[in-house]
Amino acid sequence: MPLIDFRPPHHETPRLSSICHAGTAALAISPAPSAEAPFAFQYLTSSAMYGNLPLEAVIAETPKTGAASLDVWPRRHGTQREQMDELGHEKVAALLETHKVKLDCITRYDLGPFKLQEEMLVLKKFGGKVLVTGGSGPVGLTGPDLKKAVQEFVEKLKPHLARAGELGLTIAIENHGKNLIDAPDAIRWLAEFGKDLPLGIELAPYHLPQDPELIAG
Repeated sequence: MPLIDFRPPHHETPRLSSICHAGTAALAISPAPSAEAPFAFQYLTSSAMYGNLPLEAVIAETPKTGAASLDVWPRRHGTQREQMDELGHEKVAALLETHKVKLDCITRYDLGPFKLQEEMLVLKKFGGKVLVTGGSGPVGLTGPDLKKAVQEFVEKLKPHLARAGELGLTIAIENHGKNLIDAPDAIRWLAEFGKDLPLGIELAPYHLPQDPELIAG
C-alpha cells in the first residue's frame, strides 16, 4: 500500500493530519527512500477544521499549525474547495505562494471514487499528490464475502488508478462507518489488492474498534 494518511476527527482538534510514507509501502511510481533517510511525518492542515472561513484565512493559518501543506475540503465539512473555483485558481496559487503553503491534498467524499477525473487535473495543476475519498460497495459484510467485495471494488477502480498514476497522484480511501472499507479486515484486503497500484489508505483510527494493538497492527 503506497500511502497511509492518519486523520483525526474533522470536528476536533488537533488541526493536523499527517501523511506517512513508509519505506516498505512506497509508491510504485516513486523511488524508494534511501536506507539512510530518517523516518519523518509530513504534516498537513485540513481546511475542514475551519468550517466556512475564507480560504485566504485558512492558507494564512496553515504555517502557524507547523504544517507546510493544505488539505482542501468541499461542503459539507468546509467550503474551501468551492471557494477555490470562486476565487480563481491563479489567485489561489498566488495566495499559496505568498504564505509558502503547498496544496498537497484534496478531499472529495462528495464525488466518490469513480468521479475524480476532473479533480485529478485540478490537483495536478497545483502540484498536489493525494485525492482522498470513500469506498464504494455493500456494507456489513464479513469474511469471504467482504474479501470478494473489496477485490471487486479495487478492480472497478483500476482505470481511475491508472489515470492517477499517469498524473503522479494517489487515490486514498478512508475507512469509514457504513462503508465497504470499514472494518480492519477490509483495510487489510484493500492493502493486499492495491499493493502495486497508486492506491492509499486514509486511516481514521476513530472509525475502528478502540483497541490499541489492533490499530497499531
